[in-house]
Amino acid sequence: MLGGFSSAWLIPRFGWQAVFVVGGVLPLLAAIALTLWLPESLRFLVARQGDQPRAARIMRRLAPDLSNANRYIVEEESISGAPIAALFRDGRAATTLLLWVPFFIVFMMLAHKVSVSFVRLHQMRFDFFERIPVHSGHLSSSGVASPCRPIRPDGPVGSFTSF
Repeated sequence: MLGGFSSAWLIPRFGWQAVFVVGGVLPLLAAIALTLWLPESLRFLVARQGDQPRAARIMRRLAPDLSNANRYIVEEESISGAPIAALFRDGRAATTLLLWVPFFIVFMMLAHKVSVSFVRLHQMRFDFFERIPVHSGHLSSSGVASPCRPIRPDGPVGSFTSF
């Protein structure tokens, strides 16, 4: 919803390109902020062995009554590299498949929908480079011109409702 509201405000003032600029800049700023202010996990810091002071600082913030003399250890085996077979060992097979299969299915559905949409738009003789006038009366719920009924010099060319 936030995307629709911000698009409705951005497009009339700065054009449709501003939606792509804002959509690219805001995630980059969020990634920078998370990198700077989100602490690393304790397990990762302790496993690296060189970050004991950072782990101790985080632990003091979580539990101020701990002494500074504590040494933190992780009782896990270290696996060098990232072998894919490790994702299916030690009871992780079901979780791995439950993550991978829906992701693959949704990705295939999205790829199919995008490819079919372009074919349908081409069948409607929709001109991708022709601007749709806002005053055409075909506005979406966010108040932005919608490609549901492209306006051409010879009149509307059918409707496109299956998106």
